[in-house]
Amino acid sequence: MNRSLRRHGHRGFTLIELLVVISIIAILAGLILPAIAGAQKRAKVVKARTDLSNLTAAVSAYQTAYGRLPASQNTRAAVTADYPDFTYGTQQGNFSVNDAKGVALNAPPNSMTVANANPGWQVSNAELVAILTDSTLGANRFAATAPAYAVVNDKDTKPINSGSVLNPQHNTFLTIKTAKGYGANGVSENDGIYRDPWGRPYIVTVDLDYDNRVLDPFPKVPNGPHPKATDLDNVRTIPGSVIAWSLGPDGKARFDLPPDYKGSSSADNWNADNVYSWR
Repeated sequence: MNRSLRRHGHRGFTLIELLVVISIIAILAGLILPAIAGAQKRAKVVKARTDLSNLTAAVSAYQTAYGRLPASQNTRAAVTADYPDFTYGTQQGNFSVNDAKGVALNAPPNSMTVANANPGWQVSNAELVAILTDSTLGANRFAATAPAYAVVNDKDTKPINSGSVLNPQHNTFLTIKTAKGYGANGVSENDGIYRDPWGRPYIVTVDLDYDNRVLDPFPKVPNGPHPKATDLDNVRTIPGSVIAWSLGPDGKARFDLPPDYKGSSSADNWNADNVYSWR
C-alpha cells in the first residue's frame, strides 16, 4: 500500500501536460519578445535624440566662443548660392563612409552627396567632431588599417584641425566615448565618425552663410527636387545655425518627399522613422 502511494506520488508529466506547458511558454514568448524589441527601439530613438541635442549644442557653443561655425577651409569654400549651408553627410572625399558593419553607404537613399552643390568636396561629421573635440582628422589618429577616407586634408594639405588651428583655445565642446571599429553610439576609432545607435553617421547641416536659418533637407511638396536656396517655391528653412538628424532604424531617407509624407509603398515611408533635432 505504501509502495503504491509512493509510486503515484512521484509520477512524471504526461505528454499532453508537457505540450500544454510548451504551448503556454510559446504564447508568452510571442507576447514578450515584441514588447522587448519595441522597448529597445524606443530606447535607441531616445539615445539618438539626446546625441543630436548634445551635438547641436556643441556647435552653438563653438559659435559663441569663436564667432564662427566649425568648418574647414574646404568646407567653407564649398558653399554656393544654391547651397549656402554645408551638410556633413555620409561621404568623405570621393569615398562613401562605412556603417557599423564596415559596409560602404553608397548612393542615395544612404548618401548625402546631393545635399551640397560641390561634389568635389564631401565630408562626414568626422570633421565637425575633430574640431569640437580638439583632435586632428589625420593619419596619426587612426590605425594603419583605417579606410582611405579617414585621412582628410584641408586646403593647406595639412590634416583638418592640425595644430588646433580651428580650435586654438583647445576647448572640448563635445564629450563622446570612443567606439571600437565602426561601432554605434560613439566616435569610431577607425575613422573618427560619430555614429547613431544603428551604426550610421549623424548628418549635420551648418549655416555657413550666417543668415540664422538652415535649409530643410526635404522639399515642401511630394516628388519635389532636392531643395535649393534659390528654389523659392519648394524650399523650406529652419531657424537657427545648425540642424542634425539620423536616418533612423531603417537607415533610409527620401530627399524628394517631405519628412511627414505617408504613402502606400514602403519606400514612400522611409522618412517616417528618421530622428530630427528640429522636430
